[in-house]
Order: sequence, then structure tokens, then C-alpha cells
Amino acid sequence: MEHVHNTTKLIADRRYHLRTYNNCFIGNQMVSWLIKTGEAPDKITAVLLMRILQENDILHHVCDDHLFKDEMLFYRFRKDDGTFPRQKDSAIFVKGMQIFHSLQSDKSGVIKDHEDQGQVHKSSFLGSELVDWLISQYGAHSRDIAIQDCRELLENGIIRHVTDDHHFKDSNLLYQFKEDFGDERKLIDILRAKRTDSQGSNSSTSFEATSKISTGKHSYYLEQPRRTSARTISGSSTDSQDQSVSEYGETTPKSVLIAQVTAEELEDEDSPYVKKYIKVVSDSVGYGFVIRGDSPVYIQTVDPSGPAALAGLKVRQYLYSVNDKLVLRMNHREVAKIILDGNGFLDLVVMTHFRDASL
Repeated sequence: MEHVHNTTKLIADRRYHLRTYNNCFIGNQMVSWLIKTGEAPDKITAVLLMRILQENDILHHVCDDHLFKDEMLFYRFRKDDGTFPRQKDSAIFVKGMQIFHSLQSDKSGVIKDHEDQGQVHKSSFLGSELVDWLISQYGAHSRDIAIQDCRELLENGIIRHVTDDHHFKDSNLLYQFKEDFGDERKLIDILRAKRTDSQGSNSSTSFEATSKISTGKHSYYLEQPRRTSARTISGSSTDSQDQSVSEYGETTPKSVLIAQVTAEELEDEDSPYVKKYIKVVSDSVGYGFVIRGDSPVYIQTVDPSGPAALAGLKVRQYLYSVNDKLVLRMNHREVAKIILDGNGFLDLVVMTHFRDASL
């Protein structure tokens, strides 16, 4: 969306009720611009795309009062008013982009075609050579820090082992940047990516009530709202900032995972994930968490006022065992049955990244 800023008439200082709003754009003008430039085929898609950006904190209403609408309302990109959240996840992505573009323009030849066991891996690099480059060219203060940076890039889906068989190692193993990383895309590609993701393994199971399970691929919701702070995710919430308006299509909440981790990676001796024991006792409503995924199953949602949160369960943790039964390679329906058979008591062993283990 960088070229939006080059359209001077679209983003400008605007006055409303004797107040000036700097660097903002009007909702219906943005919709028209998206259609005119081919970023969206129609108004409904344009609104949906902008709401995806709003959901991910790329833009917001100037007073944070409205979802994006095809109306005479003022919106602003968060980078233009300094409110873009500098979260760790986004910082890793920015670092990945900087490294990627620096390597592309570097003449040292770290990224090149490599042949391994008769197969050519295009635009690949040796793990040890990337570590050397980070120290000599990118300013990493030590080899350990450079290795940790590379492991974070892999864990966040920015780089990968060429056959996805290994975590990052300071060795002669070959790695690549994700195939489409750094490519310029049209805004519509965001929607295509979300639709593709919704066709994968995104069914989930809620444990808001021990006697009921809700599963679904396209609508995703808590079967019984636990308390007033719990809100549905499928569109029936009364909070205008949380609901998905039906005329723009049914949406599936995105996974909380930054990058999918396999059961094999969790069991690898070099895995950055450590085991943690958690005991959860259900209250009259349920355990208060949602699981998702298959082999491994992970924690998608935790009700902040429920028993699971009180016990220390957190999103993005992977379930290793439930009531002494190994579940690492089960799907979420199989795990759900074991949880419901727990009669209100759960002895969980979860796997969490070591950097989060002490939180």
C-alpha cells in the first residue's frame, strides 16, 4: 500500500467540526481508488480488504469509533500517526525484510543456487554462511545472537530448511527464504491467502461447557459465553469493533500461530520448545479455552477470566499430553474427547517456546 502515499489527493489533512485530522483518507474515496487501480474488483471486496488491514492494526478510524465502511468517514494508516504497535512479531518480520533485501543487494554471494544430492536448490544459503554474514555485515554482536536471530526467522516462517527437515543450525545445511517473501503483491492477495488458509485445518473445539463441543470450518465461536468479557467471534457480538458484518461474507478467525511447528520439530533435541506442567480444574461453566490444529494441537483461545487462564495456560502452547495420554500426534477432535472424559480435572503437559516459559 506504499503507493497510496504517492496519491496526494487520497491522503491529506482534513477538517471536520472545527478539528483538523492530519494524513487521513475518506472511506468511500479509498474504495473507489482500490477499484480504479485494480486492487479490488468491487466495493464489497474493497471493504473486506480494508477491514483485514484494520484487524491487523495497519489502519484505523481517526477516532477509533468505526469499522472500515464505504462512507464519508476518516481513516488513517497507523504508520502516519505513530500508533503502529511495535510488537515482537512485527519486529521480527521487519528484521527479516531488512536481512532479505540486504542479502539481495550484497555481492558476497551468500544466496545462490546450491546442489545437494543431485538436486539444485535455487536461491539458497548455508546456515553457517548466513551466521558469518550477520556478524560481519549486519552487526550481530556474537555468533550465539546471530544463530538465535536465524532460529527466530525460521520459527516465524521467514526462512525454511530446503526440505523442511531441520530447525536452523550453524552448519552446512541449506536454507531458503520463503518462496514469496519480499514479493510485491496486490491487496487482493491478502484475501486469497486468508481463503486458502480457511480451507486448511482450522476447525476448533471450545471447552466453555464440558457437555458441549462446537466445531466448524467457517464459523468459529464460543458455544456458551463464559462471562460478560467473553465475546463471540463469528459475528453475533454486539461490539461493533468485533463483529463481522454479514454482507461482506463469513470470515474465519485467523490462527494465533505465527508459523506452524510440526510434531517432529517439537520432539527434536534442538527444539526451542520446553515442557510445562499445568493442572486445570473446571468450574460450573467449563475450562475456558479453545484448541485447534492437528498433530500437534495447540491453544487457540484462553478466556482471561476462566480456570485455564488462572492455571497458567496460554495461547500458542502445544498440547503434549492430557491426563497422562500422549496427544502430540492426535487431531483436535481426538484430544477433545480425552479432555471431556476428564470429569472436570485436567493434567496437561504443554510445550512452549523457551523465551515464553518464564512468563
